[in-house]
Amino acid sequence: MKKGLAVILAAILIAGLAGCSSGAGTMEQEQPTSAGKTSSVTTDAINPLSERQYEALVIDEDTNFLDFFNSLNQEYSGLLLGLSDYVEMHGAEIENENKGFSDFDDYAESLDSFYKFLNGVMYCDSENVPEEYKDAWSYYKTTIWVNKTDLDNLYFLKGQDLISGFSDMLTSIEAGATLVSDAMPDDTVESVALGDTISLEFVEISLDETGVSDEILPVDTSRGYSYISDNELEKYYYATGVLKNLSGNAYSADDIFAEMVFDGKYTYSANLIACAWSNNFYDDYVKPLGTVKYYIYASIPDELIESYSECVLTFGFADDFSVSKYSLSQDKCDYLYSLTINP
Repeated sequence: MKKGLAVILAAILIAGLAGCSSGAGTMEQEQPTSAGKTSSVTTDAINPLSERQYEALVIDEDTNFLDFFNSLNQEYSGLLLGLSDYVEMHGAEIENENKGFSDFDDYAESLDSFYKFLNGVMYCDSENVPEEYKDAWSYYKTTIWVNKTDLDNLYFLKGQDLISGFSDMLTSIEAGATLVSDAMPDDTVESVALGDTISLEFVEISLDETGVSDEILPVDTSRGYSYISDNELEKYYYATGVLKNLSGNAYSADDIFAEMVFDGKYTYSANLIACAWSNNFYDDYVKPLGTVKYYIYASIPDELIESYSECVLTFGFADDFSVSKYSLSQDKCDYLYSLTINP
């Protein structure tokens, strides 16, 4: 996972904290000082969720860690916002009646999903976490563990003590998010634009143009040729240019990771095909100093082609295209690029 993406994920988490913090801040400002109310701690209550058994999350060997962690952070952010809403819903009782979580009949039902998430991460086996992300993952699990401990303790607080404890919990989570972000690998995601040329020791790739077509044709159509035909009610969306092998060995230029995301929502896997200025697309195996015309393409529904406002093409590959496209994922790319396209 790249550090730039990690910062985005941390921002998602902190955005959730911002929503929670504002709710807590409002309660503190409105905390009554009259009626002889004092904050207190209940000692005879039993938290119905603290010891409940939940399943641990599983990170399979072939899990795309980037997608997994992104999804995890989005879920965490949503749960934090939900917790904020819960506290705000009971705000008047907490402030004016000196009540706490232990007084609310809906506590177990409302926070069960949050405890399920916390326990799932806490007891997740980290064996399949990629080596370069293990420090960040360790900080993440620690943050989750502290969050769970804090949430357990909040159950026994009432009134102002609950408000203060809730605020302290959010501060702790925000500090943990910073540690996670700082521990992520260096940023290798590079933004590129049409007209740019990617120049590395082993390859040179020009980004010449993008387009939409019912079919993708080879360079030479003066005689019999092979082509890529589209699916019904779909068109090919593509980026094309020239790829040159600068290494001393031949390699398969189609060993890339690529995807297209339209309007930040619709995601499609993409592929690379290559034509060595011939009448077919059987030339992805590029010899040293050889050049090919390539297409990175995906089949997109006509409805989306006619209405989209932005497409982000993300593509990447390993050194010397040494990792097969069948096992390559975004977090395994040594080089990763992002091209934003507007119609």
